[in-house]
Amino acid sequence: MQDTYTLTVTYTLDQERATWSYNNVDREECCDAHPGDLVDVIFNGPGDVNQAVMLCGQMGDEKISSPFIQGNQIDLTKTPTLQVGKNLGRWGFSLAFSARNADGTSSFYYLPDPEVVIRNRPGSDD
Repeated sequence: MQDTYTLTVTYTLDQERATWSYNNVDREECCDAHPGDLVDVIFNGPGDVNQAVMLCGQMGDEKISSPFIQGNQIDLTKTPTLQVGKNLGRWGFSLAFSARNADGTSSFYYLPDPEVVIRNRPGSDD
């Protein structure tokens, strides 16, 4: 079984700090997923996103840098759908991105510190 989640990153011209929702629910801290799940990253704001990088880090004692099979530094313009790996635990992540404005200039945005918790699917034997 595999679920697909949507991580929506919302930004406006007057704020450099973006906000986010997970499956259309506004969040301030944490989202959940299971091994094998997919996470679609969608940007919602003015202009076209021309660069977007996600950085991940383990929140516990483990030295695994990312919950996603795509690794730690992910170019979201090339890979907007992420697959959750098999490692359980809590990770923090941040996004830095730029969007081209209608006048041809670029604006830069930041999503500082959401977290994702990877848990076994309820009823799984793992």
